[in-house]
Amino acid sequence: GRRPRTAFTQNQIEVLENVFRVNCYPGIDILEDLAQKLNLELDRIQIWFQNRRAKLKRSHRESQFLM
Repeated sequence: GRRPRTAFTQNQIEVLENVFRVNCYPGIDILEDLAQKLNLELDRIQIWFQNRRAKLKRSHRESQFLM
């Protein structure tokens, strides 16, 4: 029932991380451009950004907890 996990290459992750550093909520035009450049499906990129924002939020929460 589930789709197979997408294995991102190191190059794809670097590009996605660089875009994330500039804007963690990129518009649909940027996402579509990334999908074409990186040869990935648009929904995979949308999910990557969603997961990356959750990871950032989680790390902020953990750092606050340690203070």
